[in-house]
Amino acid sequence: MYDKNLVNILDNIAILLQIKGENPFKARAYSNAAAIIRENQIDVRWEVQEGTLGNLKGFGNALVKKLTEYVQQGKISVYEKLISEIPESLVDITKIKCIGPGKTRLVYEKLGITTLAEFEKACKDGRLSNLKGFTRKTIDVIIENVSQKK
Repeated sequence: MYDKNLVNILDNIAILLQIKGENPFKARAYSNAAAIIRENQIDVRWEVQEGTLGNLKGFGNALVKKLTEYVQQGKISVYEKLISEIPESLVDITKIKCIGPGKTRLVYEKLGITTLAEFEKACKDGRLSNLKGFTRKTIDVIIENVSQKK
């Protein structure tokens, strides 16, 4: 059985790297690893113990090292560093329709928004309309989607 917490961490690393503006290939590697583990129900702990994790397609040395760290220490230091630099709550904002990592980075950098509640408030009070890419129609879709998430 695969580790849902590990998959969530890998997905979050991918999103946070994108928000940070890092190399998109690096972010995609984490996202792909999460998808492979989830879709193939890979037991990473077993793979690490057997030393076969690196045999999986797309699992290079750097990723194997991070997954081994997770199995041995229960954490991934890259993730710990990322969430110390960027609020992890930004991941929730990227899950709203019409909002990806780029727009999330924009609202974080320009308006200091870090939570879904702050994001919703900015939609309603008009602050988002001053940012590039946030048309009235987009804001209406966002408000509707935020309401559905509640």
